[in-house]
Amino acid sequence: MSNYDATSDCIWQELDKINGWFTREEAICMQWIMKQLPPESKIVELGSFQGRSSIMIASALSTDSILYCIDNFSESLDILSAFMNNIAEYKVNNKIRFLIMDTIEAAKEFEDKSIEIVFLNTNHSYESVKQDLLQWCPKIKMGGFLICHDYTSPDHLEVRDAINALQLNGTLLCGSLWCGQKS
Repeated sequence: MSNYDATSDCIWQELDKINGWFTREEAICMQWIMKQLPPESKIVELGSFQGRSSIMIASALSTDSILYCIDNFSESLDILSAFMNNIAEYKVNNKIRFLIMDTIEAAKEFEDKSIEIVFLNTNHSYESVKQDLLQWCPKIKMGGFLICHDYTSPDHLEVRDAINALQLNGTLLCGSLWCGQKS
């Protein structure tokens, strides 16, 4: 497996060619978090688009941990194709399991308290974010984390509004990444 360190200028220049909104600062932060996880961790990414964040997350995981990428790829088959090509090209496909389905349906595939991290980066509408939070928060282990992308994005205020409506406690990590720990 390849390790793509987001702190490397060369590596980030390559990964930045993948279409997406995951910034270098966010990638560095997420990779640091992934490196703190215990062996055999399960991470879920809700919304993978073309795989920029997926590659950064998966490449920082221990060899026995797994990233579940959940996306219905409803925007187009071209996005699914780009995702598959990118994770294969960057040689992280052995660390990724993907479920091509709706996030609410996918939640039924996981037991409660079975996941270290849920990374929410899918449909940014208020109702969609709220439903994802309600379905996925019970899946997180005690001490595990919920990380949401676009918390501070002026184009996606609904993400922040849904988190606040559910009175979830957390903090801004970096960029637009918000993080709450399950206690």
